[in-house]
Amino acid sequence: MSSRASNIRALDGIRGLAIIFVLFHHFETLIPGSNGVLYAAKAVFSFGWAGVDLFFALSGFLITGILLDTRDANNYFSAFYARRILRIFPLYYSVLTVVLIAAALVHPRPTNIPLVADQKLYYLYLTNWLALWKGPWRSNILGHFWSLAVEEQFYLVWPLCVWLMVRRNVAKLAVGGSAIALFVRIFWVAHGGPSQAIVMATVTRMDSLLCGALGAILFRDDRVLNALRKWLPWAASLALLSFAVPAGWLRVLHGSRGELFFVETIGFSLLALGFSCVIVYAAASDGAATFMQHLLRSRVLTDFGKYSYGIYVYHVPILGAFAFVIHKGPLKSFVGEFWFGALCVALSFAVSFYVAKISYEYFERRFLALKQYFEARRSVPPAMDEVQIGAEFGGIEPKTHCRFLYRKRIRGKMKISSQVVIFGAGSLGRRVAQAVHPVLFCDNNPAMWSTVCEGVPVESPETAIERHPDATFIAAIWHPSRTERMIDRINQLKSLGASNVIPFSGLFAEYGNFLLPHWFWERPDYYAAHDDEIRRVRTLMDPEGKQEFDRQVQLRLGNVSDQVIDSGTQYFPHDVFKLSLNEVFIDCGAYDGDTITEFRRASGDQFARIIAFEPDPKNFEALKSSLNGDPRITLQPYATGIRRETVRFTLSGTASRISSSGACEVQVTTLDEALDGVAPTYMKFDIEGSEPDALEGGRKTITQHRPKVAACLYHAPDHLWTIPLLLNELLPDSRFTMRTYVADGWECVCYCIPN
Repeated sequence: MSSRASNIRALDGIRGLAIIFVLFHHFETLIPGSNGVLYAAKAVFSFGWAGVDLFFALSGFLITGILLDTRDANNYFSAFYARRILRIFPLYYSVLTVVLIAAALVHPRPTNIPLVADQKLYYLYLTNWLALWKGPWRSNILGHFWSLAVEEQFYLVWPLCVWLMVRRNVAKLAVGGSAIALFVRIFWVAHGGPSQAIVMATVTRMDSLLCGALGAILFRDDRVLNALRKWLPWAASLALLSFAVPAGWLRVLHGSRGELFFVETIGFSLLALGFSCVIVYAAASDGAATFMQHLLRSRVLTDFGKYSYGIYVYHVPILGAFAFVIHKGPLKSFVGEFWFGALCVALSFAVSFYVAKISYEYFERRFLALKQYFEARRSVPPAMDEVQIGAEFGGIEPKTHCRFLYRKRIRGKMKISSQVVIFGAGSLGRRVAQAVHPVLFCDNNPAMWSTVCEGVPVESPETAIERHPDATFIAAIWHPSRTERMIDRINQLKSLGASNVIPFSGLFAEYGNFLLPHWFWERPDYYAAHDDEIRRVRTLMDPEGKQEFDRQVQLRLGNVSDQVIDSGTQYFPHDVFKLSLNEVFIDCGAYDGDTITEFRRASGDQFARIIAFEPDPKNFEALKSSLNGDPRITLQPYATGIRRETVRFTLSGTASRISSSGACEVQVTTLDEALDGVAPTYMKFDIEGSEPDALEGGRKTITQHRPKVAACLYHAPDHLWTIPLLLNELLPDSRFTMRTYVADGWECVCYCIPN
């Protein structure tokens, strides 16, 4: 069960920060407040309880992300709960049982152990309600389990809400639930409710989880995220400062509990909002060359984050053991010394970390390994021969076409035999092999025959069909070509006698965890979930654009048979617009000057100015060499984006791109800054997935001068709709059309021509 945010390293750093906050909160009791400085430090550390709120917000963000990404799985509920049980229960119940058994064997019974009458509530994850049912209760070495109880109670209900509602209504529920939590707290405080119950009740603490959930929804809406991205740091800072300043001031004025009225009402809401903004911003900017990202991706924070659950479970029992040793033995005389307190804190940190690490590596991992048997599974789309959606597309009402097509596709099941042969022994074929475990590869390249790929023999297509005539053949060759389409590869195998041939994209519904993300490909249900946006973009297109848009939707839903390769000149289609003699052409992603060469040919070399952006150093040198110093052409060695910054960059020729794993760093500039004083008439964007950011970074220039725009749509799944919708926002009252210049979705371009 995967989530598009689950592997963001910065979020591990946030986990690390959260558990460090909690450790300081509990361990500050070991440090004596013997002078003003130490007293102030202890006061600051005591606010470390806010780490629990950060955990709640992060949990809401990640778990809701998983639920949203798997909501169409056949085993949505069983997969989620089975995997959560494997992650949470083994450690929780092991520690709980060991502690309670050990306490029962000790005489006299320790006073910092849960009362016998309350122990069943720990096993039922109900300890957070003890204060309401029985009144204030004494802290104990398992008392911190209340926060785990809050989460488990929340996740008994929340998956059903996500499953039943469309995403927009889930967002409304998150906002409404957060407001309810605030109102309940205000009512409770106003009527003298017990402070412990307010702090621990699920209904009063669910706003942090719900704000995190709302962040997960926003994180999956690229248009909203792009609009809010620059405001997230400001919103986080405002919310967290609005909490910290009043809470700190009230603490100074009224002592250690003077801030409770504020914290237990609006304070928790401010933390929920602030922490959720931090999380979304950290996820959205993961890998950027910023101080925040360097901090969150640091080894210390990510290691603490990796073992944070174990640290949380173990650290209070470890603190209890330290307190027993200190106060009952010969070390008692050192209790008031600062150096001794600092040493105890350091040891507590170290012991908690390494106990959790050992527990994770040698105990919890054994259960986590079982999660592979509970992956979210979706209905596999039918083979292409079973449902040909393309023929029906034109007559379907635009409002419902995507969902209708998706429903038609999942009526049947893909017929995959027990034997699978992969056609294509390249990188894509090897990736497919990780999912389906073929008996054989076949390839058109004779140099590959009689070799081994991924431990599996490679033969010619003829030999493969002769040996395995009843096998399912998966066409796993997908690369830019103007002459050979996926359907041609499928027909090749059929002409040789293969009876069951499917494209690799037909595996995404069932094996998306192995194969995705991959360029613009996503599971079919992903596109069905964005039916509203797809419908809106379709209405923008002119008649020819609608036809191509329909073909691209079909391709993403698995129909590879109806693709059309446009024979015109990419970026300069004479049937879409005519170039003037005074064009100011902006080339974002200039590569080695190939598009500029075509522009000069199409314009008869009559133009006012060209400004070209190319951040890849090798490409930039080739670009300079190809232009012979024409004074009308300005070259900029920058990437274009939403803000000026330094980012990691992958050097890959035609596919060079911004990437957190890149081997070098490049400078990013915004078009508004770089084109200050320039009035562009035509802008082209082919920048390997950064098109939306570049458009946002040129918002002022584009809206002011209304240039023609050509933007590639094939670098990410949602670009098919997010880019046209963004262009329609920037350039209302424009004509939209689409063309695809290479087979199977490669070089798919949206043209926006202002009227």
